Amino acid sequence: MRIVRTAVVALASGTAALLAASGPQARVPPPAQAVADSAAFSWDELRAKRAASGGPWLEFLRTQGLFAGAYVLAAGAADGQQPHATDEVYYVVRGKGRFATGSGAAARDFAAAPGALLFVAGGVPHRFHSIEEELELLVFFTTLQPPATRAEVDDVLRRYERAYNANDAAALAAVYTEDGLFTAPDGTTVRGRTALAEHWATQMGSGLVLQLESFETDSRAGFAAGTWQLDGDPAQRDAPKHRGRFVVGLRRGPDGTWRMSFDTYHDAPAK
Repeated sequence: MRIVRTAVVALASGTAALLAASGPQARVPPPAQAVADSAAFSWDELRAKRAASGGPWLEFLRTQGLFAGAYVLAAGAADGQQPHATDEVYYVVRGKGRFATGSGAAARDFAAAPGALLFVAGGVPHRFHSIEEELELLVFFTTLQPPATRAEVDDVLRRYERAYNANDAAALAAVYTEDGLFTAPDGTTVRGRTALAEHWATQMGSGLVLQLESFETDSRAGFAAGTWQLDGDPAQRDAPKHRGRFVVGLRRGPDGTWRMSFDTYHDAPAK
């Protein structure tokens, strides 16, 4: 379970302050890019690159769990940031201003001066303001997102159900990741959305019901297990229902949507 909170720790002139508040989830950072397993950076070089870019922000590091950048706000500038989905830390390299977090009763305001470390949790509104001297900020974000909720996992199953029962092979294939894998009880495998769409175009029916029993994920991947039931041939009176169990792999895409990375099932005796 992820506890949504924010804390701002200001370490400047030997003082420290800590707060706790809550806020809504917001946008998700872009997907991570590969980098070397170690690197060294010069702040002067980063400052020059950021200035040459013409914008206030320069990203210089991105890994599977972290990304970092240089952020500059001119004296008197308005900080137009929106809440981010993941936690972040600001280190004030130079300048003078204020840092506001939260809203309403949870609102707090902190000094932004050289040496200050400012932490804010994902989803919490925050901005720099009252900037008297240009602020140079070193910013760290975590790229890790919360694990999937039960509602998010259940949504994957409901999308699968709707597509299957509507005999929409393209929509069903879209529930899988691009490299999604289906393994039938006899060991037959089908990989990739195009192949999956072709496979399911001749296999779908109606009356499929999926019941989620258990799941576990981290921020990027996991699995879900449960039971399935499918109506028998409607042309046959008292046609038995087909039943069984399923296990699916789950993966979060760059857009934040969870999809099936693999899918397998087995049949139970008809009743």
